[in-house]
Amino acid sequence: MPRLYLDYQGSNRPSTRLGLLVLLVGLIAMPLAVDRYLDARQQQEEAESVLEKLGRAALKPSRTAATATPTEEMQAAREATRHLALPWTALFQAIEHTNGRDVALLGIETDPSRNEIKLSGEARNPTAMLDYVRRLKSQPEFGHVDLQSHQIEAEDRDKPVSFVLVVQWKVGA
Repeated sequence: MPRLYLDYQGSNRPSTRLGLLVLLVGLIAMPLAVDRYLDARQQQEEAESVLEKLGRAALKPSRTAATATPTEEMQAAREATRHLALPWTALFQAIEHTNGRDVALLGIETDPSRNEIKLSGEARNPTAMLDYVRRLKSQPEFGHVDLQSHQIEAEDRDKPVSFVLVVQWKVGA
């Protein structure tokens, strides 16, 4: 059995080859670690500089806002007020009321300036799509309902019909 040293004061501790090897590896690795640390710190400073520049750019007023005349601002405010005053609840309820189990709406886009809604969806078959168009036309909130495009999805085994409708709504309804 090897000799055991229990000198806790450390005065007579012999150095071992393993200890010297660990010390040597540590001394060799230290410049590499310092180099990596300095690179990481430089990258952090560059990233902080870019973020600071972006933050300053975001706080500057945009040219369009700075050059807008009071008349243009008033027109934009009127448009926003007109947009908010539309009967959105009634319109969306009318759309929901016309949905059937054979039709799925995939998207709704509104254009308040033209009183239009663009509906995109899928129907189980062409007959279900045409029935949906008839139901929309029967709603008192809507005027013209135009089938803008349709396509039978041949890749799908059920062969649904994708469609896009443009619906005019009546402002006073």
